[in-house]
Amino acid sequence: MGHTGSNNSADPNTRHALLTRWMPSKRIVPGTKPFDQMSTIEKANSARYLEHRFGLDLRVQHTSTDNQSAALLRDGFAGLGQVLTYALLHFGGQAQLLFVTAKDPTLVRRLCSDDFIHWQAAEPLALNAGAIHSLHLHQYGFAAMLASTNQDGVTQVYSSDDFAYWNTLAQLHQSHTTTPWYIYAQYPSK
Repeated sequence: MGHTGSNNSADPNTRHALLTRWMPSKRIVPGTKPFDQMSTIEKANSARYLEHRFGLDLRVQHTSTDNQSAALLRDGFAGLGQVLTYALLHFGGQAQLLFVTAKDPTLVRRLCSDDFIHWQAAEPLALNAGAIHSLHLHQYGFAAMLASTNQDGVTQVYSSDDFAYWNTLAQLHQSHTTTPWYIYAQYPSK
């Protein structure tokens, strides 16, 4: 999301943020379609295009014979069960995927990947936060920030340097969901 700060002329003691999320009506799979035939949304969802456009090394496999990659992009993850909520953050050189399923909504499971295609199960998070219905991740400096909101409306905010140990920073009540993002000390719109 591209955005910028501006002066708050109404009340300089407050700052409001509006976050929106949307989901397409069907899965967007640009696959090996030529770049000039991709729509804007297909380009935004194509690691291959982003690698080409910005000169990045995302270790994208460029062949149409990579059946595992194509199946994963087309069908999504298999065998996870009914996912209630998830959060994804590239941290420590790996993609870190946290998710909660309907089978055990109290357990935050974790998968790691070097290439977003091949995933390895990692130790689940021991948060003891109740039945979770919302997860959000953000990076602040060298730490990962996690907000976990349970079905009773209690949000716990955690910090971790390694995704193995999570330090509790705050607890919020009467919450539907929380994004662990806050203004940096020298943010232009402070």
